[in-house]
Amino acid sequence: PDVVVLDEAHTIKNPKSKRHEALSRIRTKRRVALTGTPLQNNLLEYHTMISYVRGAVLGTRAEFKNRFVDPIDNGLCRDSEKKDVTRMKKRMFVLQDLIKDFVLRRDESLLAKEMGKTEYLVTTKLRPAQRAVYGAFLAH
Repeated sequence: PDVVVLDEAHTIKNPKSKRHEALSRIRTKRRVALTGTPLQNNLLEYHTMISYVRGAVLGTRAEFKNRFVDPIDNGLCRDSEKKDVTRMKKRMFVLQDLIKDFVLRRDESLLAKEMGKTEYLVTTKLRPAQRAVYGAFLAH
């Protein structure tokens, strides 16, 4: 195919999973990864998704961990030294600069303006079988 569009791209966060391996074998000129779930607090998962789309632009997993993950994590600790925080900020800037041309991030506020959001809470009575299972659960 000319393009592969992967919705729910956060599901390929593990580069050793069968899903990731199968998707990576598809020969294509372009890949688009869509995710509504941010890959929070895990840069290695982020690396996996970026690598799926853009190949080795961020280096190998080990190189990425050494260049970005470790310095960024070290600077995010509550008791980080000033030099670690400074290094973390520099590495975050470099990482953002590397991905700016192919990562487009949007949060829910964009959709909220266009669509609005209404939540409903629907309750129903438990069926006898559900009540029995729930009762057994509570008893243990």
